[in-house]
Amino acid sequence: MSREGARPVWLLRKIRAIASLPRDISNASKAVDAWVERDWPSVEHFLGPAIKSETATPIERVILAIALTRQGKFDEAQFHFEQNRPEGLTRIIEPFYISNYAFLLARIGRLDDAKAVLRGSSRDRWTETQHEWADELLLTEADPD
Repeated sequence: MSREGARPVWLLRKIRAIASLPRDISNASKAVDAWVERDWPSVEHFLGPAIKSETATPIERVILAIALTRQGKFDEAQFHFEQNRPEGLTRIIEPFYISNYAFLLARIGRLDDAKAVLRGSSRDRWTETQHEWADELLLTEADPD
């Protein structure tokens, strides 16, 4: 069999990603509208295709993780948060990533991990509300079992 007709896998992925751009842009716009309305199931619905096709941006993964957290889908949210690293995020999205990831960790009973996430963040771009919430969480004691 001749290899002349074989296409590299990376090239096929790139072609699929380019072909999905119009759909992904439209869905991202709809996800933002749903976010504004706090319609978390719709946010999840509109970001799903990009996540499944592996064309999602880090921002889309963070937004999806937050929407999943708001719906109580903690395992799924944790998975999507952990697909990102704060140092790979923009200066605008990083504070939302850190504060919401710490919130999720505290919510699922991992208070020490939540505190470690907050302590590892510079928090220099946080809003006053985010600072107050983080400071309060850092003072929280774990419930004795």
